Amino acid sequence: MRWGFLDNKLVQVVDVQHAYAGESAGDSWVLCGISLTVHQGEFVAIHGRSGTGKSTLLHIVGGILAPRRGRVLIGGQDLFQLGDRALSHFRNRTLGFVFQNYYLAPSLTALENVMVPALLSGEPVHRARHRAMDALDQVGLAAKAKARPGDLSGGQMQRVAIARALVNHPALLLADEPTGNLDEQTGGEIMDLLASYQRARGLTILMATHDPSVELHATSQLYLIGGKLQAGTGAVESAAN
Repeated sequence: MRWGFLDNKLVQVVDVQHAYAGESAGDSWVLCGISLTVHQGEFVAIHGRSGTGKSTLLHIVGGILAPRRGRVLIGGQDLFQLGDRALSHFRNRTLGFVFQNYYLAPSLTALENVMVPALLSGEPVHRARHRAMDALDQVGLAAKAKARPGDLSGGQMQRVAIARALVNHPALLLADEPTGNLDEQTGGEIMDLLASYQRARGLTILMATHDPSVELHATSQLYLIGGKLQAGTGAVESAAN
């Protein structure tokens, strides 16, 4: 499925601010007026040290966490104007999530894990199984469909997580440190896989990462420093110091 949106603007983050409440020192502000536009088909990488708010920003863009202030629009839909049920449905149909820790259900097979989003979207079991099997085949794991997460390597579990994220053909893939728990070679393979989806399908990717190999694939790179997004070589040097 290819999504089409007005003016090709898939993600619009408008003056987003967020803080976590502190016990004694008051609120700890991690995002200080973030504004960002991601166009359909872009692969945007967000770099930054641990604790700078990269994951927080992705969770807000994904509608998982409501910001203190600001707006997030996906395809023109203001996420935080939706009720809980409508927001859950919108996320399931429009967004895919890949996390560092995979979050696969240990009691389910690889196939069953990938089926879950399709079932939640209302697909009949036979159609969800077919779509999940196709998704596993595309990440090279059709032969592992009956395996449970405990029987898979880290790279294989991340491939299952990617298949699960893409089974509903989302408009936007949000990836939070997807290679963080993988060795360099396996991480490179996962990055290549995501980039191939982005090129072949026009998939839009917003990724938080420490992985320098993303520079080979991303169409745009930003740096989260001091609660604000920056771009350019000066930002690279600041992020490294």
